[in-house]
Amino acid sequence: MSIPKSIFEVIEFSDKSANIENDFGLYMGDFLDHVNRLDKLGVKEAVINEPVPHESIPMWCYSYVSAVAHHLSHNKGIDISEREKWFNNKKYVLSEPYFPCGLRGDIQIILLAESPVEFRIKNLFVSSNALARV
Repeated sequence: MSIPKSIFEVIEFSDKSANIENDFGLYMGDFLDHVNRLDKLGVKEAVINEPVPHESIPMWCYSYVSAVAHHLSHNKGIDISEREKWFNNKKYVLSEPYFPCGLRGDIQIILLAESPVEFRIKNLFVSSNALARV
């Protein structure tokens, strides 16, 4: 089985999946495992290309990959020109707050507080270590 080596491929692989909601997370995990082994240039190459829209992919997935691309480029200190910062496009900001796995209740308050800024600006609320891999 191939693993996605770019943000673009996370979406492409998910589009071919029978269970997008589940497999998107698996592909994202594989991508993060891959990208964590790369140098700065490799990370830039992995996040620079904007995914192609697919009707089968929920908008939250596009928002999520844009937040991941933004977060990785920011945290790795990657110099990306304004023209290349596709992840800043307002189309990736969700109209309603999104909590992974349909989380409800007190956990929402925690996620609102600890979500990395790159996710919050997209109206996505995740744990502070959502991109951490063991």
